[in-house]
Amino acid sequence: MDLNALWPLSTTYALVLLRVMGLLAVALPFAAPWVPAATRALLALVLAFLLVPTAQVWAETNGWGFAAAAVSELVLGLAMGFMTLLIFLAVQGAGDLVDIDMGFGLAHVMDPQFGGRAPLMGSFMHILAVLAFLGFNGHHHILRALADSFQWIPPGQAAWGEATLVAVARQFGWVFVTALRLAIPVLAALLILHAVFGILARSMPQLHVLVVAMPAKVAIGLIAVSFSLPVLLYLLEGEWPSVVAGVTAFVRSLAP
Repeated sequence: MDLNALWPLSTTYALVLLRVMGLLAVALPFAAPWVPAATRALLALVLAFLLVPTAQVWAETNGWGFAAAAVSELVLGLAMGFMTLLIFLAVQGAGDLVDIDMGFGLAHVMDPQFGGRAPLMGSFMHILAVLAFLGFNGHHHILRALADSFQWIPPGQAAWGEATLVAVARQFGWVFVTALRLAIPVLAALLILHAVFGILARSMPQLHVLVVAMPAKVAIGLIAVSFSLPVLLYLLEGEWPSVVAGVTAFVRSLAP
């Protein structure tokens, strides 16, 4: 067997595999805790095998150049996976805002995705977002973006620069705006409740507003959340193209 002919194929496959592994290590639903690591590894091997024919062959024979390209590919895959996570961070941020206003800020539960402590409504909205994400085939869009990335950025040829930082900063700004948009229906209902209790406190000084307000905020908040679920799902489905566009802009900013 000619080793000189085998080297470009093996190095190209290794670089493609590193980009795929980086994305699958972070992006949902592939990186979910309930997905075994062996399953992710097998999926990465299969996807890399399928994507190698679409990638430009790595022809350099310099070992140090290959090492630098390998690090670049792994970082690129991790960055793409993290960019797809931003919508879930926005949903959890909206849940944090709702929790604070409802009085659930001190009641935390275990976060199934990040392994830390997360507010109640934040965890609930996060799980709902994952189910909605699977419902409108968001994971297919992630794999499509991964496949398209090899057309724009051949293995080992990512050009990290100022345009990349601009694309990342734009997506982080989008996270804050989206979190506020998702939380507005519940926050508006709680704001009206605060105004009502403010009027009652002025007109009926003998009423213990603090005693009545806490259970009322919880009840109204839960009712508002239940009625706003269709709006939340609609917004999530409408915002997903923005996530795909953000990932695409990020990848194209790295094109040589």
